[in-house]
Amino acid sequence: MTIRVFEIGLIENAASIQSIQIFDMLGKLVYDKKYDTELKAVTVKMDAPKAGTYIYKVITSGGKVGSGNLVIE
Repeated sequence: MTIRVFEIGLIENAASIQSIQIFDMLGKLVYDKKYDTELKAVTVKMDAPKAGTYIYKVITSGGKVGSGNLVIE
């Protein structure tokens, strides 16, 4: 089994990460984690993700939502 590790961080100084969700290109939720500490960056460990493009969504303590792409080769 292959584990992939990614770091996702915030640029905004005033907020902290509240939750991270990662979806495959079909919209299936493949990772979902909530955080109760004030983190500016988190390490995401995914068990055996398939090669492809994934979309991540970050929700901050201030209620803002950010998103981006992860490409796994």
